[in-house]
Amino acid sequence: MQVNSFFLFLVHNEKMVGTSDRNDEMRLFQKYLDVCNSAMEANKTRFPFKQILAAARKNAAARTVEVQIIDDRPSADIMIRIKSDKITAEDHKACPNCQCDAKWSVNKSYLLDVVNNPDVYIQNPARIDWDWIYDTDSA
Repeated sequence: MQVNSFFLFLVHNEKMVGTSDRNDEMRLFQKYLDVCNSAMEANKTRFPFKQILAAARKNAAARTVEVQIIDDRPSADIMIRIKSDKITAEDHKACPNCQCDAKWSVNKSYLLDVVNNPDVYIQNPARIDWDWIYDTDSA
């Protein structure tokens, strides 16, 4: 199954953070995406993943979503893309002059819970927050 278009997903930083903080946030978010990708692969023919992948394909064309990781302040600056049925992350600097279509604020504690308990989320994909995929502003 191929995703023909790219889905840009941005984690935006409204306050300057140090390079170390930015790298830590990127690593945390990448681990979160690893759990999401494992859950999608393990459940790609089951509800709700089959529908989630279909929604991602439908809404993927030229759509960007700004995501704020909340830990007392927005603290990360990350962009992710769905490419070949995998979610990948890179520094937001790789996407200059972006105009985001939506925002998704996510608590750092939620990301840490997913990263620290991946089996819980892989076995029960309904626990993963997939709001950023849909064509609504979930900020």
